[in-house]
Amino acid sequence: MSTYLSHKIKILSLLAMVMVVLIHAYNYTQRYLEPTSLVTDGASVNRYLQLLLSNGLTRWAIPLFFLISGYLNYPTQPRPYGQLVRKRMRTLLLPYLLWSAIGLSLYWLVQHDNFLWLATQKAALEPFDTIKIQDYSGGKLLIRWLLLPLPFQLWFLRCLLVYSLLMPLLLRGLRRFAPFLWVVFGILWFFNIGFFFVEGEGLLFFSLGLWLRLREVTVQQPPKWFRLEWFTVGWLILLLLKTAIAFGPYEEHWRPVAELLLYRIAQVLGVLVIWFGYDALLRGRLPAANWLRLTAFTFIIYGFHVPLLHILTEASLLFWGEQEITLWWVYLGSSVGAISICVGIGALLKTLAPAAFGVLTGGRGLG
Repeated sequence: MSTYLSHKIKILSLLAMVMVVLIHAYNYTQRYLEPTSLVTDGASVNRYLQLLLSNGLTRWAIPLFFLISGYLNYPTQPRPYGQLVRKRMRTLLLPYLLWSAIGLSLYWLVQHDNFLWLATQKAALEPFDTIKIQDYSGGKLLIRWLLLPLPFQLWFLRCLLVYSLLMPLLLRGLRRFAPFLWVVFGILWFFNIGFFFVEGEGLLFFSLGLWLRLREVTVQQPPKWFRLEWFTVGWLILLLLKTAIAFGPYEEHWRPVAELLLYRIAQVLGVLVIWFGYDALLRGRLPAANWLRLTAFTFIIYGFHVPLLHILTEASLLFWGEQEITLWWVYLGSSVGAISICVGIGALLKTLAPAAFGVLTGGRGLG
């Protein structure tokens, strides 16, 4: 892999992580967005902008993460399956368990302050009613740690672990039945169908990353049919339209179907625009050293931004109130605040305790 491509993947991964934070920062009535989420509490410029950002312009991030993960996880050299499993336990399972425990610990700490406890209740992070962690039974604590982590973004790490363990089967299928698999994986992705811990959301793009490496496709050269300016305009128009549809009328049965279709098309267009738009912007130059240094903390932002982001958001809204202008500035401020705290903690850890930093990130960001 060339230095340019390696740096490109790091920068775009950091950018995608910032997009994920913005997705989770949405602070209107429905905190957790789905492709067909509605806005039922009135229309306003602020509502439209938040929805356009959190459920539109940022939604290329997850497919790109899966695509990059598949590309990077392709086994360039044959190795025993047991060795692969051991490596994934260290780079995926161990960080999953540790960040789940850290999220629980942070949640436990804020529950000792009345103001912050009220704020965390508003964040609706708790699936077991509103009981405090110290009141959990042993079974609930295990479920919360292992299966339903409070940092809910860890579903991605668990998903990668399953995909990685299935990689020999995926590669065999891609060599023999690729067209059939694209149809099956495309359906699973479009409707977000999963089986147990095999999530349909990322299987298509993870497999595509494997296939690109398997076929030695040049990922730096855009296809002949791709025109960045036209794809960018089409992507933005689709997102503007999709966001407008989310405001009603709600009784129309075609609305959720249209929203889902536009959402999925926009995700694909977004991946293409961001990936090749990077090349058009940098024109073959390497990114600045300061940006590269920040990429070392991408995984720290991933692991720690929830529940930190939600605590910051709900505490700010509880203090300042939920006026239109407040909701907008809290949306931006809590995102910047959460990212800044994560980077600060990551920098301290990397400087003072690099071994702990390496364990928490699965070895990422140490170079």
